[in-house]
Amino acid sequence: MRKVFALALVLLFAATARAQFLGQMMDARVLDQGRSFMGGYVGIYDDDALAVFGQYRYGFARDVDGGFKLGFVDVGPEDGIGVAGDARYQVLHQRAASPQRAADPVDLSVGGGVELFFGDVFSIFSIQFNGMVSHRFVSASGRGMTPYGRAQVRIQRVGVDFGPPIGDRSNTEGEFGINAGGEFEFAQQLSAVGELQLDSDVDFGLIFGLNYRF
Repeated sequence: MRKVFALALVLLFAATARAQFLGQMMDARVLDQGRSFMGGYVGIYDDDALAVFGQYRYGFARDVDGGFKLGFVDVGPEDGIGVAGDARYQVLHQRAASPQRAADPVDLSVGGGVELFFGDVFSIFSIQFNGMVSHRFVSASGRGMTPYGRAQVRIQRVGVDFGPPIGDRSNTEGEFGINAGGEFEFAQQLSAVGELQLDSDVDFGLIFGLNYRF
């Protein structure tokens, strides 16, 4: 019993300190209506945590898209499945100045979503509110390079199953996170992406992968 209790406490602490796994992995541009997006990624986090996951997005309407992520997460003493879903609305579109209107130097979008982690002993559920900004630079060959950033505020619940006779225990709190990355187009509709993740719990993560738009 003492070993189970001690392990559960370790898992609760680890989960609370690392409750964000699946990142942003794209810039602030919302997909055009009817267009799709797919990506595959590997995430490496402090304390030897690892995530392998994919993403699919779809443009539902003008300036509105949505998507989901699904993958495997290993946090050392525990592993499980990570799932996330979100929707975004694009507020600003990067464009040059014209006689009719001033320039918009960046793409800016806002959105919200949920992320869940299911393991054998602990689980995580978070409600997220996001703001994203990016600027696309185009080379002479027409390839783009797009640095981007995301600020996130979320409410998260971490639960641990201590087993009988203690049962389930949970902790709910607010958190803040920042993601900064870049997307590099190297072929038609195909790009490489890398992202740094920092959380209010001093959580550090590096995520990289490939994106495909179609």
